[in-house]
Amino acid sequence: MTIQPVLSRALEAAWGIRYKPITGSLVRLNRPDGFIVAERRLRVEREGEWILYWARKEGISSKRLASLISRETGGEARILGLKDTDSISYQYVFVRGAAKRPERIEGEGFNAWLIGRRTRGPKLGVHGWNNFRVEVTIVEGDPRSVCGAAGGLVVPGFYGPQRFGVERPNTHLYGLLAGIPAPGLLVREYRYWYPMQPPYHGGYEERALEEMREEGDPYRVLNHTPQSIARDALESYIWNRMLSRVLEEGVPPRVYERESRALCPVERKAWLAHLPSRRLLSKSGRWSSLLWEVLEEEAIPARLLPAKAPMRPVAVEACRSSCRVEGGRIILWLTLPRGLYATMAVRSLAYVDWAVSKI
Repeated sequence: MTIQPVLSRALEAAWGIRYKPITGSLVRLNRPDGFIVAERRLRVEREGEWILYWARKEGISSKRLASLISRETGGEARILGLKDTDSISYQYVFVRGAAKRPERIEGEGFNAWLIGRRTRGPKLGVHGWNNFRVEVTIVEGDPRSVCGAAGGLVVPGFYGPQRFGVERPNTHLYGLLAGIPAPGLLVREYRYWYPMQPPYHGGYEERALEEMREEGDPYRVLNHTPQSIARDALESYIWNRMLSRVLEEGVPPRVYERESRALCPVERKAWLAHLPSRRLLSKSGRWSSLLWEVLEEEAIPARLLPAKAPMRPVAVEACRSSCRVEGGRIILWLTLPRGLYATMAVRSLAYVDWAVSKI
């Protein structure tokens, strides 16, 4: 039986993930070169208010990509979805009111090509699905068993390490400590240096602490981690804890609130439930009871939850999942509805050594 490295287990505990994968293998994600994501193809028009670029980025965020293209065109640039910084990503960038329309834009970490126009502008998160090619190295275990489990994959709706961080996995703690409130513990958390953090000085934590000292206000540190982001991370942690409990009972999940059609190019199922909220606490049923249980175990006050929250997939049948073994590696092709993490699809197949998988 493979034992996941201690540091990786500690990271997953910090993210709220307690879930046994289908196989007992241990893998490493080969990022960024072995982690490629592309948005689904859109219809391109000849006329329209928006000009449309197809962009390739690596090592920069999607928001940074949009900002750079906005600067080059002099227009308002928008995107359909956020793609991992530590990946090779292909995505659309819409521009309205451009003063310049270069056929190609090139900069540090990206290239973009003008491909046409669109009448309708983008709305963040409504692009439907993403296509992934993920290269994984087998650290321990049988690559054929991992590949065999990829067929007909059901992907858990966990929030992945991209939400919480790997080098400094504590954003949700900021949300908790700011909400309790516990200003002394909040400042102490900002001062704490995690084992995975690089040995550098002058980072945002030090700037935040210096600003706090100058202003005499411990909550000034949250200027560098906005409270909305910290609250969202706390809710995500609670969700992961609830989901871990549900998936202990089997996949597909037995506990959910609604079954629906997944956002896929083919017919697939999705099992949905509401994110943590005070409204959910007022309901009856197993899902509400799970939320009460997690809040009690974690000593999280219910008042820190939002008044209401939308639904999110508990689990989804992958739109597409296939696999090929190449020596000690596997190549995994996935098509997943928006909002699902490919890293969590891999984690559903095998344990992941996060400490050596760049995120």
